[in-house]
Amino acid sequence: MLIQLFIYLDTIPDMVIRGHVLPDDLDGESSLRIVACCDADHAGDPATSRSTSGSATFLVGANSMFPIAWASNRQGRVAQSTAEAELVAFNDSLRKQLLPLMGRVEALLRVNIPRVQLCDSTACIGSVVNGASVALDYVRKTQRVSPAWLKDTLEEVCMAVRYVNTKDNPADIFTKHLSQPRLFELLECIGLVCPRFGVGSKMIKHFEVNWIVESLAGMAPAAPPNSTSTSSPTREVCEATEVVSVSD
Repeated sequence: MLIQLFIYLDTIPDMVIRGHVLPDDLDGESSLRIVACCDADHAGDPATSRSTSGSATFLVGANSMFPIAWASNRQGRVAQSTAEAELVAFNDSLRKQLLPLMGRVEALLRVNIPRVQLCDSTACIGSVVNGASVALDYVRKTQRVSPAWLKDTLEEVCMAVRYVNTKDNPADIFTKHLSQPRLFELLECIGLVCPRFGVGSKMIKHFEVNWIVESLAGMAPAAPPNSTSTSSPTREVCEATEVVSVSD
């Protein structure tokens, strides 16, 4: 493991994390949002059939994007379905990243920042919004995950839940093997820059088009003036907002 770590460090010495928060997004009515994403690869481990959880959290504004945290880990128990694996990943993202980071970021910036949790599973979102699921009722015992607790917590801290299209979910990079074009695309999306491989040249454009408009779905100001996106996922997310929103 130690040898692999040093090989990895030697391979990418010029890879850096890039982000920015512009003063315009801090003055007056702040457009900043804390956006967390989660994803799961059901039964992705061939040896144990356990699923992999992935999550990423960003500070997002009309003209700002700053990666705060991300994680990838194998789930502790075998999941019986994709919806169950996604629910575990949702719980991990909320409990281990979004909730702890909320207070720290707001204390640092001295502003109250709205929070958004993104998920690409409608079954998982339905369980969280309703606080219960007949099909997933057993997860309280097997996975120690309570949809009722998730619902109450989201309502208590005034946090919204939004659907994000799978192809626009950056947490996808933390759950499975990807083709090189897809890998480089998501590396740019999460803020990793590596000039040697040409990674990072499209990050800001990708983020503006696929996040400011689509992911926040009406909660943030419109996309920056330079953005000319007409992609269909914007319409899909806006339509899903009325169904899956916990709190605006």
